[in-house]
Amino acid sequence: MKKSKRFLLKSTGLSEESFEIIRFELNMAVLRLRNKFDPVKAAQIRKIKRTTKDKLNLGAGPFGKPSYVNVDMFPMPNVDLTLDIRRKLPFNDDTFLFIRIEHCFEHLDSIYDAPKVLNECYRILKPGGIVRIIVPDIALYVNAYVNKDWRFLGNYTHDDAANHLTHVFRQGGEHKFGYDFNALKQILSLHNFHSIIQTSFGVSRNPEFTDDLPNHQLYSLYVEAMK
Repeated sequence: MKKSKRFLLKSTGLSEESFEIIRFELNMAVLRLRNKFDPVKAAQIRKIKRTTKDKLNLGAGPFGKPSYVNVDMFPMPNVDLTLDIRRKLPFNDDTFLFIRIEHCFEHLDSIYDAPKVLNECYRILKPGGIVRIIVPDIALYVNAYVNKDWRFLGNYTHDDAANHLTHVFRQGGEHKFGYDFNALKQILSLHNFHSIIQTSFGVSRNPEFTDDLPNHQLYSLYVEAMK
């Protein structure tokens, strides 16, 4: 695979970042086709739609939780269903009481994809349901850099800290947008969510929804909104 990648980069003149974006989109196109035409995948989706679970973990990665319907774009342990979450989700209206999106939302294009995901979240949430979005908090990083808090930035030197910030904001092109509370509140408001609040690690309107990943605690922004 590495040899094929090097050959394609050299022959096409693509940057490595552009190559990865194209490869990702091709993988998503294949996934969408499989979900539409593969009878095994179709049966899996029908089974998930009949679930009595009322909590959705969207963009679960390898951290699927037993009490949730765990969805990701890639097959991983503890993922119940692989979907391109940027498209219409195969769930009925008013299905879930709670939706968790933990360190996934920043990977969505803020103009084209994030609005689609929020519209779908709103549609499949029950009235009064909660969406909890957890992303890297750019305010924490910017404040740490301005105040020379190198410990927060991983004990980097000043020059290395700038490189670290670039990685946090871009992650090789995988991160599409950096959020602080105001930015996240604005996009949630635009998609009809209300009662938007900033919480913190392990703190929620509902004690059942406090199972946050501890490895993200130091640098994360925790926001909840209601339908």
